[in-house]
Amino acid sequence: AFASGWSRALPLLTLAGGALATFLLFSALRAEAAAGHAAERSAAELRDSEQNLRLSRARKVAILESSLDCIIGMDHTGAITEFNPAAERTFGYARAESIGQKMRDLIIPPGLRPIHQAAFERYLATGEGRILGRRIETVGMNKDGAEFPVELAVERIHVEGAPAFSAY
Repeated sequence: AFASGWSRALPLLTLAGGALATFLLFSALRAEAAAGHAAERSAAELRDSEQNLRLSRARKVAILESSLDCIIGMDHTGAITEFNPAAERTFGYARAESIGQKMRDLIIPPGLRPIHQAAFERYLATGEGRILGRRIETVGMNKDGAEFPVELAVERIHVEGAPAFSAY
């Protein structure tokens, strides 16, 4: 009785097994297609993100380059990290020759360098600076050594890592 019952059920199991296999295959193909679409979306999103990053950088460079005011970046060692065209015109140094140089040696008159250095070291040690976030009048020095009055504002740039500064 078992054998005959089994033999009648075998075509049903085969049919059901075939349907299950077809279902599993279809599900796997659908999952693969979905993964492919997700990968395409991820690739498109990555391209869009890269394009947005390029545009953002280009805008920032354009702002820096077109500013009528001097913009000078400085790192935690006092080295110049940015020197825009207005700074080039004002101080007489090309960007290429100023990047990496100590700002105090390039554009701060010798008589003010000890004051600048003490204030800079105090800020690095305590996080407190008297001129940060304020506009002051002081004296700058160009490449020829000529001193001239400048209006100065210095801000700390809040980025990950060591302190960085921008001066306007």
